[in-house]
Amino acid sequence: MTMNKQQKYKPTDKMANLISDNYTLLQVISRFGLSLGFGDKTVKEVCEMNQVDCRTFLAVVNFVEEGFSRMEDAE
Repeated sequence: MTMNKQQKYKPTDKMANLISDNYTLLQVISRFGLSLGFGDKTVKEVCEMNQVDCRTFLAVVNFVEEGFSRMEDAE
């Protein structure tokens, strides 16, 4: 089993796309202290503006997203 699985979201993705793909990620965004109103900024830009480690943020977002995908597949 390999752990090098492709992550869905990357630092170059638009933060708005994360939310439009899965509104429940708003909870994750708020837990990291990121406020709304980021316009067309990328995940990396928003994280840097708020002194949030981008790799950690994406690890959590992708983990949560994978969990939701698995739940939908089970239905």
